[in-house]
Amino acid sequence: MGINKYLKQFVYSACASLFKQLPPASRAKIVRDGMGMGDLYTHLPPQLLMDLCMGSAARLPNIRSMVVTGSLGTIEGSPRDRVILPTYAAYGTWSPELHSLITDIIFRNGQGTFLDIGANIGLSSVPVASRHRVTCLAFEPDPTNYAFLKNNIKRNGVDDLVRPHNLALYDSATELEMELSPDNLGDHRVRASGAPPAAAEAFNESQRQVIKIKAARLDDVLNDYTLRPPVVAKLDVQGAELHVLRGAIQTLQQIDFIVLEFWPYGLARSGASVEELFDFFRRFPLGTILSFDQHHGVSSTSTLELGPMEPMIARLKKEFLREDPDYHVDIILARESIRGFFTANGGEQKR
Repeated sequence: MGINKYLKQFVYSACASLFKQLPPASRAKIVRDGMGMGDLYTHLPPQLLMDLCMGSAARLPNIRSMVVTGSLGTIEGSPRDRVILPTYAAYGTWSPELHSLITDIIFRNGQGTFLDIGANIGLSSVPVASRHRVTCLAFEPDPTNYAFLKNNIKRNGVDDLVRPHNLALYDSATELEMELSPDNLGDHRVRASGAPPAAAEAFNESQRQVIKIKAARLDDVLNDYTLRPPVVAKLDVQGAELHVLRGAIQTLQQIDFIVLEFWPYGLARSGASVEELFDFFRRFPLGTILSFDQHHGVSSTSTLELGPMEPMIARLKKEFLREDPDYHVDIILARESIRGFFTANGGEQKR
């Protein structure tokens, strides 16, 4: 990715501190090659380079947002975000396996409804609407992310297709507390009353800034909507999945696909029962386990095979109830009626 002169200045101003953070082998190579600090930006991995640039930008009070163009569209976000926007800037994409599943397979005929629950700044709903003109309902409770979401909807010309809602989805219409991550704007979380004590925290959650947000049941929000099939719901709610599903009993009957994260630590932090979550899984006859970020060695969409629900749940209980607070996998839940999207060995099947 080309780096313009303005971004190079960020690199120059922070090269000394960056040099100290590089692995020993990288530092040795820089010294051995006689590389000048002014040229360091040409030798850095894309992710590290963009993290440096955006970290520098975040320290400048007059920079409130940054705009990045990639394969999913032109996306605006906060320079304080050290995860989502830097990844998109470095690689020009975000969760490519997820987008392949949704756009190339499920919505390939150019029709359907996408429920983007935990929409963040729009890196899922904006490209789905842009590519296939699919109707998207995007839910994002954080006001900063929501402002970027609205800007990105308009910037990419999909305001006739993406309907944003500044709401958290939950099991009741209420007001909630949300704890804000200072540097990962995709890791804001609802603070549940049943969360473990501070001594059980892995990420200093009790030290986070807390804001009040509005919440509603999905069934109530969609009471007047007609959902055109196929209907896909993506839940990216940092452990609050069970609370969302409790408020979506009627809507679940219309949903063909659910893509959600299974994160035992996040579920425990939200006071959720894993067994009750598995009962919601059982409302869908088919499912599979994969990892859209490819961090855990499970299958991607290129080898996707949907199977019966009970063996999948048994595998989750046996292999994925880890104590590691970072450990997570992605789950796909599917209806019998759309099994024809895939062949028996996981390849795409024509419909």
